[in-house]
Amino acid sequence: MTEEPVPPPGAPDDGTGLPINRKVLLSVVFGTVAFACTFLAPIGGLLLAFPAITTAIHGRREIRGSGGTESGDLLGVAGLTIGITTIGLAMLAAVLSVTTR
Repeated sequence: MTEEPVPPPGAPDDGTGLPINRKVLLSVVFGTVAFACTFLAPIGGLLLAFPAITTAIHGRREIRGSGGTESGDLLGVAGLTIGITTIGLAMLAAVLSVTTR
């Protein structure tokens, strides 16, 4: 009688992965919309970039505290990066609009 090894929870062969934290998903959505809004209305992009950053930070904390039951840390990094980049672009647009007038 040979025992088959038990795959760890969330192993790829069982067809289901670990659930992705919702906050990091929202972070990417906020960041993407903020980045797009920056080119139309920089203040709108700036206002949406802050929720992207805060939800990314809170989501990554929840993932670390979940004990391996949630995934999505790289999505949190992506949302954080997009949010910070959007703030930089909005600030650059504000500076350029003031100096070119």
